[in-house]
This record gives sequence, C-alpha cells and structure tokens, in this order.
Amino acid sequence: MRPEDIQFVPRPRPAPEAIDLGCVLVRRWWRSLQVAWLALAVPVALVLLSLPLSVGWKLGLFWWLKPLYEMAPLYLLSRRVFGEDPGLRAVIKAWPALAGKHALALLTWRRFNPYRSFDMPVAVLEGQRGRGYRSRIQVLHREDAGTAFWLLCIASNAEWLITLSIGIVLKVMVPQAIFGDLTVKMLFDNAPLVFMTTLAGMMLVAPFYVGCGFALYLNRRTNLEAWDLELLFRRIAGRLGRVAATCLLAIFCTGAFVHQSAYAADRSLTPASAQQSVKAVLAGPDFHDRVTVRTPVWPGWSRQEQTQGKGLNLLSAAWAKRLEYGVWALALAILVILLLQYRHWRMRLPSVGAQGVPEAAQVPTFLDKDADTSGPESEADRLKMLWSSGNQRAVIGALYRQFLLLLIERRGLVCRTGDTETDCLRRARAQNVDGAEFLADLTRQWLLVAYAHRPLPDATFNRLRAGWEAVQREMAVSAGVSA
Repeated sequence: MRPEDIQFVPRPRPAPEAIDLGCVLVRRWWRSLQVAWLALAVPVALVLLSLPLSVGWKLGLFWWLKPLYEMAPLYLLSRRVFGEDPGLRAVIKAWPALAGKHALALLTWRRFNPYRSFDMPVAVLEGQRGRGYRSRIQVLHREDAGTAFWLLCIASNAEWLITLSIGIVLKVMVPQAIFGDLTVKMLFDNAPLVFMTTLAGMMLVAPFYVGCGFALYLNRRTNLEAWDLELLFRRIAGRLGRVAATCLLAIFCTGAFVHQSAYAADRSLTPASAQQSVKAVLAGPDFHDRVTVRTPVWPGWSRQEQTQGKGLNLLSAAWAKRLEYGVWALALAILVILLLQYRHWRMRLPSVGAQGVPEAAQVPTFLDKDADTSGPESEADRLKMLWSSGNQRAVIGALYRQFLLLLIERRGLVCRTGDTETDCLRRARAQNVDGAEFLADLTRQWLLVAYAHRPLPDATFNRLRAGWEAVQREMAVSAGVSA
C-alpha cells in the first residue's frame, strides 16, 4: 500500500463519513466485487446442496463460511483503491494463499468477532499473526471500534430483512399454478429456494459490509500514520525539487555554524553551573502544574493495588461496555415480548370501565340476541329438515349462535360487541370456560361453511348435534343442582 497511489483524498474523517466513503467505493466497483464474492460463494452453495444434510445444517454451514467469501472482495478492493486493476483470475489465484494462512482463525475463535470487517485487513492484507496481530488490533480499536460493531448489527439486520422480503414476495406473487399452495413451511423445506433467497440477501449486503469496514481501517491508518501530511510533503518536494534540497542543505550548514559559534562564546559554562541552571528551571512554575484526576477505586483496595490492576480495569471497562449493550438488547426484547403478549394477556383480564368497575358481559354484534337457546325438540327437527334440504349454513349458524349465547349467559363468558368468531374462541380458552373445546370445533365448522363455502358430511352434523345435546343435558343438570 503506497499512499501516493490512493484513489481518494486521504484525510482524517469521522467514523460515519468513513462509512459513507466505503459505500462510495463499493458503488464505484460494484460489479467486480459482486462477481468476486459470487465466484467463491456459489460453488460452496452447490456443494452443500449436494450433501445429504437437512436444510438447517446446510444453511448454517453456508453462513459459517462467510469470512472465506469476504476475502475475495476485500483483496480486490484493496488493490483497486491503490491504483491496481487485478482481474477475477488474479483474485481467485491469490485467494488460496490468503485463506490458507487465516482460515482456521477466522472460522474458529475469530468467527464471532463483532469487528470482523474492521480487523480482517490486518490479517489478510498486512499478514499480521500472533502477538503482532493483537498489538495492531489494540491500536486500531482505540477509535472507531464501536462504529464497526454497529456496522455488523446493521448489515446483519439488512441481510435477514432482504432474505425474508424475497421469501414474502415469492409467497405473495408467485402463482399457485407453479408452486401450488406455497406456505412458509414449504419455503423453509425447499433447500434450493432457501439457498437462493439467502444467497441473494448475502450477495447484496456483503460488498458494503466489507467495503465499509475497509474504509474504517484506512481512516484509522490515515489518522495514525498521517498519510495526508506525507502526501503533502511529497507534493512539495516534487514541486521544489533540487532547489528545496539545496536550501535545506544551506539552512543546515548555517545552523551548525551558529551552534558552533554559540558554543565557543559560552566556554565559561561549567558542569556545576549548568546543573544549577537546570535545577532552577525545573523549580519554576512550568514544571509544577498540578492536575487532579479522580478515578474509581474498588472498596477495600489501596491506591497501589488500584495502580497495579490497571490492566484489569481496562478489561472491566471493555466488559462493562458489552454489558451495557446486552442490557439494552434485553430491555428491547422484553418490550417487544410485552407488546406481542399484550393482546393475549388482556383477554385473560376482566374488562373494566372508565371508573374501574368491571363491565357487564357484551354480546358480539354478529349474534342474534333473539335466538332460542332452550333447544326444544321442534328446533332439533327444524335443523334436521334444513340439513336435509342442503342449507348447511343456516344449520351450523343456528347451532353456533345458540351455543355461544349459552356460554355468555350461563357460563360467564366475557365478550365484546366488536369481537369476531376467532376472538370469542380465544376469550373462551383464555378464561377457561367449560365447553371451550366444543366451541372450537363448532367455530371451525362454521368458518368452513360460512366463509370457505365447503360442504360438510352428514357425520359432522351428527357429531355436532350430539355434542350440542350433551351440553344441553349438562346445563340442565347443573341448573337443577344450583336450584
């Protein structure tokens, strides 16, 4: 890497601006980076598809090998940034040497490194290993490490969002004549389809993840090694040429002559007087500035123990930062769970009015309040006649309305006027109302007849009528006992 060959203006940038620079570089060489990544990822995907493994194992192995695919676009981008133009063949040829040196580390103890895109150039491009790698990483992580972590979070979420979006598009847009009744389970059971969606998500995100991490790495090197000043001095030297060298040589000679003259004029200076002069200068106010620094000390520790435990304090600070991220993630997860479970928990609680008084049971609007719930013999005969005439919707609707009103009036089921059939069933199960299982069966048959327009067999009607008569007898016995 020679700073004079760099393809952008090197200067110290804030971390977000360095991320923007990485996106600009990726957009400039988008096609080459995509081809370099696909040249390694597609063969691995084909090999995994041919293995006799489940879809979960295949997808997990493909995800685990992601650092190997990222080496190719990183190598290509590092050469393009510094003025070289390697082709795909050169990148593939250089990849085995890069993977052979660092594949084991990247796939084992560094696999879950949250700063992988920021640290990978140190191993792949600089070739640092062991103690040299650790010391180099420690210097780089003094700044921009947090940005690299959030870069990983954003890239991971974008990748999964794109993958799920492609699956949803296939579910919604693909005609049923091609895949039939395509369900989510079928999407995940179809290994080629899962690999296609996952490969598309990774393909779109991986170049930006690698490029932004590499831009953060270049920004840190610019800050540490002052590439901008180095290039400025080289430009000045190129403009002035020999004249500047001659002037610098003349200034150096003049300074040496003046120094010799001053030394000769001050021969009266003895070691004792020089020592006294030094002591006088050290006793002055310039060397006695006092700054009060307050540092937290563990209870029971002395200042010496605190000083000796400096490395432990640094480690504690690093883990404290990770713990902070973990606490925020846990709080967000709890909030999401509460929002998702709010409707379910609300159904378990009795409805209350504005004054805190429990509301009376309400009848859903789709029910007929004037329906007869006594269940006389004439009603059973009328339902048989309706069923024989083919009017199944009226029969199942009458049974459903009568049974639901019975649960509301005699079993204490609390519903609301705006509830649907599914809401009533959920409330019955949440409130542990007797007859909830029969209501579930009755609701299922009612939805099939009323909305799906599917005819039911005679055995279903006989089963529902028998269950309805059994519930009526139970209700009559319980009413007699309470009387």
